Amino acid sequence: PLALEDLRDALRKLPATVYRAKGVAYVADALELPAVLQVVGKRVEISFQNEWGQRRPHTRVVVIGAANRIEPPSLRELFDTAVVLDLPST
Repeated sequence: PLALEDLRDALRKLPATVYRAKGVAYVADALELPAVLQVVGKRVEISFQNEWGQRRPHTRVVVIGAANRIEPPSLRELFDTAVVLDLPST
């Protein structure tokens, strides 16, 4: 899972070559709810949907930007900063 504020920060730091991003995220702050991401330019919106239900929690983000100007390894590194390594025990 990802830390919500770290994810929000990563989305704000997307390079200018990314025009739009959208997706769903599994966040540690609300493990039972999918977070829906919408990014247009520098505007970042994150909202929560109904519970995952039978769906397996996951994160998937799609970015649209300038042709041949998006570097997947750099994006992976940026999003990796939001990964929560240790969840508190319940």
